[in-house]
Amino acid sequence: MVINELQKVNRQLDSRVQRLSSLFELSKEFGSFAESLRVVKLLVFSLLGQFLVQKYAVALFENEETEILDSKFDNEKLISAIKKYELFKIPDSIKKDILRKNHSELFELGIELVVPMQLQSKTRGVILLGSRAGNREFFESDVEYIYSVGNLAIISLENNRLFLEALEKQKMEEDLLIARDIQRNLLPSTLPEYDKYDIAAMNVSSKQVGGDYYDVIPIADEKFYIAIAMYRAKVFLLR
Repeated sequence: MVINELQKVNRQLDSRVQRLSSLFELSKEFGSFAESLRVVKLLVFSLLGQFLVQKYAVALFENEETEILDSKFDNEKLISAIKKYELFKIPDSIKKDILRKNHSELFELGIELVVPMQLQSKTRGVILLGSRAGNREFFESDVEYIYSVGNLAIISLENNRLFLEALEKQKMEEDLLIARDIQRNLLPSTLPEYDKYDIAAMNVSSKQVGGDYYDVIPIADEKFYIAIAMYRAKVFLLR
């Protein structure tokens, strides 16, 4: 009896060591990917390899809107059920018995486990898994592993999102700088001089690009047109 217990404990320890090693390797893999699709594929393959599930889904939440990143379920019904049960608010995992009792639409889709992916204690996505091979149940240690892998994935996805936002912001700033140079070239570099008039002008934008324009157009001796185009600006005439 004691030997059997020791063997059981050893198997559990071996399993935990193996999973810790797997998490360490996955953390390096997730950190090396610059594409969200590859992050999701790595997440899915790691779970399929560990738990041999045939049906799964990975969903991401943004302002309570749901994006299905990968799925083997009916996506229309899945999104409807996710909204109905407000899975973007769940703080903890939901197992088979609770799904059957309180989330029947998810259970009827074949979902037996829901695990949140969280950032700063906020649920940013969920992993939904169907039955395991041989109808084996998900133990608490399994849920802990899935939660850890999911959080590695959501951190990588968030880093990718922030990186793309930074690139987009940089591109926009570069475009604005080009637009500013074009606008400056449209303004006259020098203004005509007259004996009876002193003419001076300056354009200062509050940001990179403004909506104002001016020009002084000579038409004859001591005669000229002044063109001023404004966008929410005030003109001050000094005498």
